[in-house]
Amino acid sequence: MDKLRGHFYHHPCMGSGKLCHFTENHDEDRSAPHFGPRALAATVASLTLPGPRLVMWGQVLGFRQRLAVHLRRAIREAPDAALSSALQGLLSALSKCRGSWQATLPMHGDEAWRLLAWAWKGPGSAAVIAVNYTDQEA
Repeated sequence: MDKLRGHFYHHPCMGSGKLCHFTENHDEDRSAPHFGPRALAATVASLTLPGPRLVMWGQVLGFRQRLAVHLRRAIREAPDAALSSALQGLLSALSKCRGSWQATLPMHGDEAWRLLAWAWKGPGSAAVIAVNYTDQEA
């Protein structure tokens, strides 16, 4: 958590939109099996931080099988309904993640250390994002 917090809150280019965050690409395992129960939290973070937003083909459906791009085909698999539903909701809310980005938000309580939080404020919209990237509820 400290490495993530340091990157999110203190990287000199973070608020500039010059960093590109993603959880899947064709060279790595799919995010659902790689991150396991943290897959949704990782995707929420990568898509709501400043910078380009990259989503791999099949990621929104929760696909788990690695895409063999050199073969130009994919293994047929059923979507992960729960993950897909959550990611569809996230994609529809991304329009609120525009304008000025605030890196840190004050949080209090014994479990606050488990959360990473930031905010967006734009003309006519605002969003607060809080991500629990630990193994326990906060």
